[in-house]
Amino acid sequence: MEQGTHQLTKGALDEALKAAEASRTETVVWRGKAEELEGEASRATEASRVEVQRLKEKAEVSQVKAQRWKEKAEASRIEAQRWEEKAEGLETEVTRVAEASIAVQAVLETEIEEHDVLKSTAHTAYEALEHYISVDLKAISDGYVLPDDDGEADEEVAKLMEAAEGPGTTLAKLFEEEVVPPTPSADAGDPEA
Repeated sequence: MEQGTHQLTKGALDEALKAAEASRTETVVWRGKAEELEGEASRATEASRVEVQRLKEKAEVSQVKAQRWKEKAEASRIEAQRWEEKAEGLETEVTRVAEASIAVQAVLETEIEEHDVLKSTAHTAYEALEHYISVDLKAISDGYVLPDDDGEADEEVAKLMEAAEGPGTTLAKLFEEEVVPPTPSADAGDPEA
């Protein structure tokens, strides 16, 4: 019996040793798996950290790009404002030019009317003078030409001088006071003295 108990104890010890060995083996396996999982976790953590850093850098680059686009948009807005101001200035200039053109047109129309009146007056004066003097005013107005013969030319010039002398003297008397200032009298003192 003692031998039987011993046998039983030995069997139980063998079983316990086998269980302990199996447990130790399983612990080694689990430790390896744990180390493997820890390594994977460490690698995943490092990869995540690298990915987070990369995404952070991308975000910073995007932020810089966004700032540049914002600055470009502001520059474009300012440029558009300048062009708008230039357009307004040109529009104002065009308005002024149009107004000036209308004014010039009015002045020209007035001058044309005055020219027509002067032409009509000259024509009336021509018709009136034609009855009183024997000079061909039509020929003179078209470019009066003297005859080729010197004697005839001298006679024609003498006729013209006589014809012009009468009206010329009359006109000179009318405008003498306006054109020729009166001579200073001897009584008047020197203004610079």
